[in-house]
Amino acid sequence: MREIDGWTVSAHVETDEKGKPVAGILSRRLEGRARHMLWLRGFKFRNEREAREHAERVITKIRGVTGEGVPIPS
Repeated sequence: MREIDGWTVSAHVETDEKGKPVAGILSRRLEGRARHMLWLRGFKFRNEREAREHAERVITKIRGVTGEGVPIPS
């Protein structure tokens, strides 16, 4: 498993044309509880709505891969 700043990369669901990961979930145990963070790299969005819609699509894919519910931050 790869780590980024102490977070474990637990799911990659999108890759760029070269196969490098660009979206996924980072996980970390803090105070005995698992924490999950959505990770998007290199995306530029025109507005907040477009960013949220993309995040929701990524999270839906991750739920399909991991079977876990991942909350969408508001």
